Amino acid sequence: MSRIPGETVIPGAAYIAWASSFVPFMRRRAWRREWEAEVAHAWQRMNRDGPPPVLSMLRLRIRTYSCVIDALWEGKETMKMTGLLNDVRYAVRSLLRHPTFTAIAVITLALGIGASTAVFTLVDGVLLSPLPFEDSEQLIAIEHQGREGRDALPMSTGLYNVYGEHASSLESIALYSRTTVNLIADGDPQRIRGQVVTPSFFHVLGVDAAMGRTFLADEGAPDGERVVILSDGFWRNDLGADPAILETTLDLNGTLRRVVGVMPPGFGHPDQRARLWAPLVVDPARSPLAAFGANGIARLGPGNSVQSASTEIEGLIGRLPELFPESGEVSFLQEVGLQSIVLRCDIKFEVQQQLSS
Repeated sequence: MSRIPGETVIPGAAYIAWASSFVPFMRRRAWRREWEAEVAHAWQRMNRDGPPPVLSMLRLRIRTYSCVIDALWEGKETMKMTGLLNDVRYAVRSLLRHPTFTAIAVITLALGIGASTAVFTLVDGVLLSPLPFEDSEQLIAIEHQGREGRDALPMSTGLYNVYGEHASSLESIALYSRTTVNLIADGDPQRIRGQVVTPSFFHVLGVDAAMGRTFLADEGAPDGERVVILSDGFWRNDLGADPAILETTLDLNGTLRRVVGVMPPGFGHPDQRARLWAPLVVDPARSPLAAFGANGIARLGPGNSVQSASTEIEGLIGRLPELFPESGEVSFLQEVGLQSIVLRCDIKFEVQQQLSS
């Protein structure tokens, strides 16, 4: 112990004096006074309400011992310390003065680095690795927004028909939507995760069934046959890899559906957990423009880009009053300021898949 003016006791003063020997001569006295004043102030504050607890004393002692680190940084001045080293020295000293804050900062930094690494891994897989489909860079997602971005709107069956009929930049277009159905078999009903898709869905992706076939165009009509396609995992794990599966029917939500195909192993775009696919019925005569209940996916035609498709689709939205002069829905879409959003699928869908898994 020693004292400074005002008879303040300085715990660890001898250690501070020893550490000052590492400080350049021109800075030694000022450096020692700074540390003694700092420790004295902390000591006075600790003793304000009586003898300090042992834990507080331990913290102050550790804080005092850290002065040697600061002294070593001061010694760098003899080697023409750069501005960067000054900043590091100041940062280290500041952190040592506030151990609780330092611990929180280190934990926060560790969590931030971990989260950043995870996001980079996700983005790397999404942006740098193409989707596992033929010419996957030609796959686009089509969605919409209204009220200057305040309304997020996917796709309606009416707009699906408009784009499919009039957008020359698109080779093909499809709709899909997630669903859950009850498989009724022996025992209790089993909840099965799946998708309803327009028959063009698999053609847009360029994927065929591993067994059987994908949907026919008329199976998406109101009077089309009730059929279903299974995932490879569902067929193997839940149905025993029955080789005669294509000759059977499944009771889904009380409707018998004939199994027409089994998809290749690993297929599940954009939902890897989908275990079956059923046709999404679209009636051209009853396809509302403003009922946004499905997601749109399309394949660009040869020589077209995301920008050209976006421009053409935006132009078709502007032509809706001409195409549907008697529709009240057109006025509503104009009122909300409907706009299209066209994205590459490998940017949109893989992110959704990773975040939902």
